[in-house]
Amino acid sequence: MITLESQLKTLNPEEKRALADWLWQAAENAPDLAPAQAEKLQARAEHALDDASKRFPLGDAEQKLRR
Repeated sequence: MITLESQLKTLNPEEKRALADWLWQAAENAPDLAPAQAEKLQARAEHALDDASKRFPLGDAEQKLRR
């Protein structure tokens, strides 16, 4: 079975940038999270910051945002 990760690896840099842009716009237009969802995501983020092994490597979209 093809995983999302393997499918993403087949994309060329231009396709990855287009996907990142689309995801960014979709996130901007998404409805606000319920308080419980926001708390859960915040807890996950704090846990990831505490343990570097839980972090994902920088991706194309994140590197683009940091430029």
